[in-house]
Amino acid sequence: MCYNVVICDIDRDGVLKPYQMTTLNLSMAVSQCFWKMVRESVEQQADAFKGKLLFIIIIIIIIIIKEYFLSAVQLKTLQKIQ
Repeated sequence: MCYNVVICDIDRDGVLKPYQMTTLNLSMAVSQCFWKMVRESVEQQADAFKGKLLFIIIIIIIIIIKEYFLSAVQLKTLQKIQ
């Protein structure tokens, strides 16, 4: 059952038909619109979170690699001193 007839089936003169303006039809159209906006907002936030998470993971990997090479250089330096 499609409740979007309020938006979809407007006559050419822009007038809504009486069956389009029932409480049930109007409330369902508003509900569908609301949940569509919520879904889109959640998807956008999830995409933003994924991007930030990927950036953080990359930074952590860079730090780990840097620390590994620094410790390797320090170990070689200590071995040369001894």
